Amino acid sequence: MTVVSPTAKAQFIDAAGIPLAGGFVYTYAAGTTTPQATYTDSTGATANSNPIVLDARGEANIWLGSATYKFKLTDSNNTEIWTVDNISAPTSGLSPVLSGNVTIDSNTAGTALTITQTGTGLALKVEDTSSDPTPFVIDATGQVGIGTISPATALDVNDGTIQLSSSGTSRATLAADASNTTLSSVGARGLILNANSTNLIYGTSSGYVGIKNASPTVELDITGAIKSSGAATIGGNTAVTGTLSATGNISTSAGNITATAGSITAGTSLTATTSATVGTTLSVDTIAEKTSNAGVTVDGVLLKDGITAASSVIISSGTVASTSSGTSVTFSSIPTWAKRITLMFNGVSPTGTDSLAVQIGPSGGIATTGYNSGSSTVTNSPASSVSSTYFIIQAVSNSTTYYGTLTISLFDAANYIYVSNHTLFAASGYTILGGGGVTLSGLMTQLKLSLSGSNTFDAGSVNILYE
Repeated sequence: MTVVSPTAKAQFIDAAGIPLAGGFVYTYAAGTTTPQATYTDSTGATANSNPIVLDARGEANIWLGSATYKFKLTDSNNTEIWTVDNISAPTSGLSPVLSGNVTIDSNTAGTALTITQTGTGLALKVEDTSSDPTPFVIDATGQVGIGTISPATALDVNDGTIQLSSSGTSRATLAADASNTTLSSVGARGLILNANSTNLIYGTSSGYVGIKNASPTVELDITGAIKSSGAATIGGNTAVTGTLSATGNISTSAGNITATAGSITAGTSLTATTSATVGTTLSVDTIAEKTSNAGVTVDGVLLKDGITAASSVIISSGTVASTSSGTSVTFSSIPTWAKRITLMFNGVSPTGTDSLAVQIGPSGGIATTGYNSGSSTVTNSPASSVSSTYFIIQAVSNSTTYYGTLTISLFDAANYIYVSNHTLFAASGYTILGGGGVTLSGLMTQLKLSLSGSNTFDAGSVNILYE
């Protein structure tokens, strides 16, 4: 391909078309009268005089720097002929500078514009100012940078947002900052994640997400199996039409677990605060117990009514507490699902003849009123006592030791009514029997053993069982 040669030497003429011999060319910074240098050759090493004196043919070697100029032409008598502002030129003869609107109009089968960069510099740079720090570029390897002159990938958008639109209307945006990456649909439209021509995830404008479900009706609506390698904790109801499987725990804090037609498998425990409904098989790794008609398989303990015991037992023991000193012993953190609590006495001894006093209460505190309680000795010298402030165990002789149990059972869960009975043996030869009842303000979570008077404990120990 050939091109027209640029003007090798500048020549100026007067109004009659005659070479302007001895004329002057003044060069200024564009828009000013501040002199700005031009040069005698392409090296830019030697500046022309300013003004430049034209030779006998009205010619001069005028090489421009990278700045923009204003030229003023005068005759040899310094009479102005013309002034032209905003003149710019390339810094090398191989880099043309174009100003104004440039149109490339091609009607051939060939490429309309080809940029060949064999060096390491940018192949294309588009700026909105002469020193734009965030231009549009194409580097020597073909990578595109928007807002960066050093693109690191095929398309590198720096601190900006990519918009997808149709007919001038925004449809979706992709943005990222130091904290988040955000893919957003604009307006009332959904999002679809597709892989290998299969739609995997659907997001609706209502805020619902479907996994292989094009019409989700809840926050997460899954068609297919769910598998978790750890614990799954769910705050509300969970319903699946396939299989729900976890190698750890599955639990709901307030709702149901429902498999309409599939199975539920938990590697450790399954806990549903309200209910667990299974269409085919329920499987938990512990004891071997099967109910074929109901389609329930349990390899350990089947937990119900909110029981979440980590072990494979349903009768739990507390920690032995000493009664060798002090005036009371309290067992706290009794689970609210416990239906029966047994207080066990092993050689418990007061320093005097005080009766033993047992009080219970919900999480709000120990109940100190409302008891209907009585206790009697039935051997040796019979005696009896009643109390409205605790479950009483009748005192016998001074400094005796007590052995036996007091059992407290949940009579009415809706109204928090508990009843008790006790059978103890006193080492001095007495058998002690009794019972009672009390209504609490909530489900029982704590139990306190104390004495009816000012005595202290001086021997023995106690513990509880709850089931």
